[in-house]
Amino acid sequence: MIRPLLAMIAVTVRESWRGGLPWLVLGSAVAVVVAMASLDAVDGPSRSRLAVSLVGGSAAFLTWLLAAVLPATQLRRDLDQRQSLLLFSKPLGKSTYLLGRWLGTLTVLAAAALAVAVAGAVALGALGLGSPGMRRAVAPDAWQRVTGLGEVREIASTQRTCSLDDPAAGDGLRWTFRGLPTGSDLDLLIKVAVRHQRWELTTGECAAQVSAFPAADLRAVPRVLELDPASPYGRGVEERPAPPGAIVLRNRDDKRTALDVDFARLHLPASCLSSDGRAVVQLARLDPQAVVTVERSAGALVATPAGPLTPHLLGGVLVALAPAAVLAAVSLLTATLSGLPTALLAGLTTLIAGNAAWTLRETLSGGDNSAPIRRLLELGLALTPDFSPASVSAGLAAGRALEFDQVWAAWGPLGAWALIALAFAWLALVKKEL
Repeated sequence: MIRPLLAMIAVTVRESWRGGLPWLVLGSAVAVVVAMASLDAVDGPSRSRLAVSLVGGSAAFLTWLLAAVLPATQLRRDLDQRQSLLLFSKPLGKSTYLLGRWLGTLTVLAAAALAVAVAGAVALGALGLGSPGMRRAVAPDAWQRVTGLGEVREIASTQRTCSLDDPAAGDGLRWTFRGLPTGSDLDLLIKVAVRHQRWELTTGECAAQVSAFPAADLRAVPRVLELDPASPYGRGVEERPAPPGAIVLRNRDDKRTALDVDFARLHLPASCLSSDGRAVVQLARLDPQAVVTVERSAGALVATPAGPLTPHLLGGVLVALAPAAVLAAVSLLTATLSGLPTALLAGLTTLIAGNAAWTLRETLSGGDNSAPIRRLLELGLALTPDFSPASVSAGLAAGRALEFDQVWAAWGPLGAWALIALAFAWLALVKKEL
């Protein structure tokens, strides 16, 4: 079975090459580089983030679009031109044929996406755009609220945000981190949303004090953390500098996610970590007129260097292939059952639905829907593959390192969708009169 499978993969790659696909990939790469050269932003880091997002998004979109078109075109040509009679007269099973077409398509798509990604990475350096410093961000394992009197209160694990709004200052939050690398200083990143106690008044800053101590010694005296000189903000302004031992946090909502510009950066000394890599970080609000809202998943992060951008960009290509695997399998299924126009429509519909699944989930979580609408939304989510775990270009542009968990989060459920579609395609091809 291996030799016929490899032969079918090679046929798929060869047909794609002869069909003019290299020129399409070359044109896409050139278009991306030209678009990068014409980017306009307020500063260099913003332009760099836009360029990275453009490269990652373009490589993913090209991959998904080709996955919806390429396999259906090749399979329908085999059926309509009676080439299938010649193929299946040889020791080539229908399952081997479908699997070879599918794997061959993924091979072609991987090469196309890599070409665009490499061209974009080279252009980043050639155009002097630079790249965001990649960091591996560790989220806290648990968090607690601390009152102004020092009382520690647990926060439900399902609570996504916590607001510090006591009339008197001094309340705050406590995060517990686990699994941190020991032996060297780390970066602590803090991001909060700030508003005034009175809604009609505006404020975008709040003075706060950040401290830390080893988690293994709860009686240890917390050490006040110092602001990194390279932090994008935190020192205040000349008219209102940060108080001694404190920092000035600016309003940053959940749409601001760039690790290098949207987070205040502080030094987390190695002495604040336990031998097993645990640390406790505390944030105390010092401005009684400010209301501070903190996200559980992004309010406080411990960041470690994660190397250059290029390996993470190439890893993003691997993640982008997960939706492509589903689209290619759906394209093969519908091309087996119907003609080419219907197959192309089904592939493009799956592409749109997969990228819109998050809107169904958000609408369903709103809680303002009637019972029939809620059932329809639940049915839609059950029947729609979710492509959102494969959208990593925004995270790469924000300087977030690509983790293996993200690859598994994309390939786990989407790989199952692809195998189901391939199984139905095999059944349809077995029962089809050739």
